[in-house]
Amino acid sequence: METKLLSVPFRKTDRVSLYTSLKGVIDSEFYQSSANFDKSLQEIDQLRKAAEAPSCSLESIALLKRYYVQLASLQIKFPEDSIEFPWYGTLGIRVDGPFSYRSITYERANVLYQIAAAYSLLALNVDNKHSLDGIKQSCIYLQHSAGYFELLRTRIIPQLTNVPLELRSEVLETLQLLMLAQAQEKFWFFALKSDLKNTVISKLSAQVSQFYTDSLALAKKTVCFKKDWIEHIQVKTLHFKAAAYYRCSIHSGEQEKYGEEIAYLREAEQVFNTKLPKLDGQLALEDFKMLRQTVHDRLRKAERENDLIYLQDIPKVAPLTKVSMVKSMLPEELVDLHKAINSGEYGRPLFEGLVPYSVIQVAMSYKDRVENYYVVNFKEPLQELNKKIDTLISETGVTAQIEAILKPQSIPNWVWEYKEKLEQLRWKSTLRELETELREARRDARPQLDKLWEEVRLARENDYQQRRLHASKWQLPDFDESAAECYDLLNKLETYLDQSAKGDRVIFQQIKDLKPYLKVYESAESLEEFIPKSQILDLNPDFKDVVFKLDDKVKQLKNLKNERHEFLENLKVKMSENQILMQVTEQYKKLVSQNIAVDENSMQFILDESLRKFDAELGFLTSTATIQDSDTSLIYDLYDIFKSGKRQLQGGRERETALRVLQDTMSGYLEVVENLKQGIHFYHDYMENLASARQKVCDFLNDRRLLVSNL
Repeated sequence: METKLLSVPFRKTDRVSLYTSLKGVIDSEFYQSSANFDKSLQEIDQLRKAAEAPSCSLESIALLKRYYVQLASLQIKFPEDSIEFPWYGTLGIRVDGPFSYRSITYERANVLYQIAAAYSLLALNVDNKHSLDGIKQSCIYLQHSAGYFELLRTRIIPQLTNVPLELRSEVLETLQLLMLAQAQEKFWFFALKSDLKNTVISKLSAQVSQFYTDSLALAKKTVCFKKDWIEHIQVKTLHFKAAAYYRCSIHSGEQEKYGEEIAYLREAEQVFNTKLPKLDGQLALEDFKMLRQTVHDRLRKAERENDLIYLQDIPKVAPLTKVSMVKSMLPEELVDLHKAINSGEYGRPLFEGLVPYSVIQVAMSYKDRVENYYVVNFKEPLQELNKKIDTLISETGVTAQIEAILKPQSIPNWVWEYKEKLEQLRWKSTLRELETELREARRDARPQLDKLWEEVRLARENDYQQRRLHASKWQLPDFDESAAECYDLLNKLETYLDQSAKGDRVIFQQIKDLKPYLKVYESAESLEEFIPKSQILDLNPDFKDVVFKLDDKVKQLKNLKNERHEFLENLKVKMSENQILMQVTEQYKKLVSQNIAVDENSMQFILDESLRKFDAELGFLTSTATIQDSDTSLIYDLYDIFKSGKRQLQGGRERETALRVLQDTMSGYLEVVENLKQGIHFYHDYMENLASARQKVCDFLNDRRLLVSNL
């Protein structure tokens, strides 16, 4: 007797061109030409095609294993999120998905699943499956299937932060136990055909039942399995438990322990009293009914004979003894992937010569740290010093006051310099473009967030309607409780958007206030008209001397800013000549050739040497700050004298005010441009966060739909 077994269906996927995808990644991220790796690109793409359409054959399994190992070698070279892989679930009533993730590990997980499924299919399609060799081979294939499900569950899935329902631990363990149950059943069938002792067959049968029992308990905790699978496993559980008692009864009868024989048969009959699911036409149920009838007939006969002839007492039977002859066969060659990659059994590792992305990241990290060193130790300190100069000039208005006295009839040079700078910066088009970009970024954010809210709202409303319609049959977790994380995420995005809207209004008002004064800079005529002339003053010689000294010191401070700008430009040139990527790449190749482990510590000296190259420039910071402190102190002293003497002068107030407005306009323009850029950057980051939220909401709703489809 051999009853029906279950095979795990292959998961489905869409076509993914690894050739095109990885080619683009190499060209954009690796600073190497993808043309050098065309053969590897073609080979990995062909292996992916094998995973897209696997078959029930050892050849297909070999290709899947090779693809799995090459994916592991791919992870050494490429970023984990290089490519998005879509996969569909097939355990339920219908195909669900796709469930797509940017993860090579996710692809590896699905490949392992395909291998496990292939072995389960192969077990049901062996040659001469009713022969002892065929039964033995089928048993081995099922143990391999269980091993791959265990490898997937224990080694790969824990590496993923989010997986579809069919790849979750409890589902995979259900499948693993189901494969073990069927493997044990095959061994039981082998023992049956080999005419082994009834006690042996009983122990094997009890273990078959135990495997099915464990599988059934887990299967009922999930919503992935079809109803007929659950019922099939339930029948198997009862069948083999009853069969174990039945075989014990035969052994007892052979030993002339007729009371014990009856006790075992009664235990078997008790199992048959369990309410059965409706499995009309199922071979498993037919076998079950046949065994039930056999037990019933034998029990009636044994009881009658014992009552009339043997008159033995009916003892209490001991619990069934179980013997497991199967185990999950973990594929050792795929557990140690480093060994598998370098064994040559699965082909040469692809993309040899491609510097791993992790090494590229180290180089980029070092480059970023050098740039950060430049910013923290040079750029920011000098900007802070320059800001103090700007604050001094802005708060005192000293430049405008001096110009109003020394050049009462002409436009000051700095005004012409500002005019030229604004023209170079194309202030009109710059403001217009940045303002437009900010408004567009802001406009795109709101509808997308509203769309997410609407999707959640519709799902919630549908859940509410279904719950009212089906009442207690709608056995899904409360929608709001399940969606708590989504609500929290969307509420945070809502808060950020509201705060940014307030900031945007401030920026737009700044632009509105600045534009009339920026237009003054458009022509010499408008400047002449805006800046009133004042009378030429006959200055006291002592006061005149103070004015000239103050003017000279202010110019010296402005010259310091120019020197610093030139210093930073030269420093940037020096940084660009520091070829960190080339140095890291050469060090990587050297270490690999010497079989030395490559890690960030083995590259640290490159960063240290790069930073030491800037030691000489640190002295400039001290000297320029000292000069500024000295000049600033003197300027404040001179300015106090200047203010005292200026009170004696008549006129020039309107001119001084106009010049100060023009000075503030320039600083205001630079500030609003920076604010616009920060606003645009905020929305770019916001859209990335919104995309992440969209994925989480999508995953939640997909999981919810899967739960509904399996009710």
